[in-house]
Order: sequence, then structure tokens, then C-alpha cells
Amino acid sequence: MKKIIFIIITCLLLISCATQPKIEEKEDNKITGEATLDFLKGKPTLIFFASTSCPISTKKVYEFEWKIWDKYKDKINVLINVIDGGRFNIKEVPQVTDMTIDFFDITGNVCDYVPSWILLNSKGEVIDTSCGGEKDFDYIERELNRLSIIGN
Repeated sequence: MKKIIFIIITCLLLISCATQPKIEEKEDNKITGEATLDFLKGKPTLIFFASTSCPISTKKVYEFEWKIWDKYKDKINVLINVIDGGRFNIKEVPQVTDMTIDFFDITGNVCDYVPSWILLNSKGEVIDTSCGGEKDFDYIERELNRLSIIGN
């Protein structure tokens, strides 16, 4: 019986981490100024896609804050795109709800899961991606260190 309950709860959590329906774009959904890719050019950029309704996303956002933001905030652009219109209770990491910053539009690949991320070089070109948490923060750190070594 415990196994069945565990399986049901796990399935419900995973279902909640599928992409949420896109909300209508409104002016109050964006940060001051446009959070376009042009704004983010000039240094490597990490765009993290998350949803406040996904427990895995929520856990990863807090891990993201202390593993990536605290260490790299002066070296790269960092942006969390909250796809369900919510806000995470984190201090400094920029958060937007901007449907114009879309995984598919940037990468050409469909990703219907969160947490996901896109790493861009300083020219705005896609360097790497992760859909649904397939690559962890240690991987991101290795890529960021590699980018700073080769000067992208």
C-alpha cells in the first residue's frame, strides 16, 4: 500500500513539472525594461526556466541561487524565467515572466519540462541546454569555467 501511495505522489509531482499553459502576455509580467536576448549579450548568459508550481523547480531555484548566482553573478548574465507567472522568494537573482524568452525560439528544440536551462556565449549563440534537469549544476559550472578560459 505504501508503494502505491508513493508512486501516485511521485506521478503527481512529475506531472506538475510539465510546462504550464502559456499565460497571456501582459506588461506587468515583465521586469523594468525588456528582458530580450539583445539586452543579455556582452557576456555569457544562463537562462533558467522554472515554475513555482513544480516542487523540483522550486528546490533547484534555491540551489541555483547559491551554486551559480552567488559565484558567477559578476561574470555572466543570469535570468530566471518563471513560466507560470509566479515569483520565487529569492533575494537577488533576476526573475521574469516573459513568454518572448522561450526555449524553442532560442534553441529550435522543444522542451516541455522544468527546470530547464540554456547557456549562451557572449554573442548570444547557444552553447548548451538542459531540458527537464538532464544536466546538473556541476555541469553548468564546468561549462562556465570553460567559457571564461576561451574568452567567450
